[in-house]
Amino acid sequence: GGELRVTGDYPAWEYRADSPLRERMVELFRELERDGLIPRREYLEVPVRVEYSATERCMRLLPVLESLSDWAEAEMDGPEEKFPE
Repeated sequence: GGELRVTGDYPAWEYRADSPLRERMVELFRELERDGLIPRREYLEVPVRVEYSATERCMRLLPVLESLSDWAEAEMDGPEEKFPE
């Protein structure tokens, strides 16, 4: 089997071919590629090596996602609020 390898500013992640996590990551990366956020580059090696990188569009989206993540963390740490019914 091959490996899924993500490189860039983040540590490389490698998953064995039989890993359920690998299957989910492949599915997620394909969705992001279809959305124009990450291009896929395949190297014809044995095993096949695949790398993804962030497009300019993806880089513009990151601050929004980081802000949303910060908000979610603050909400999880804060007092539980009840929503009006």
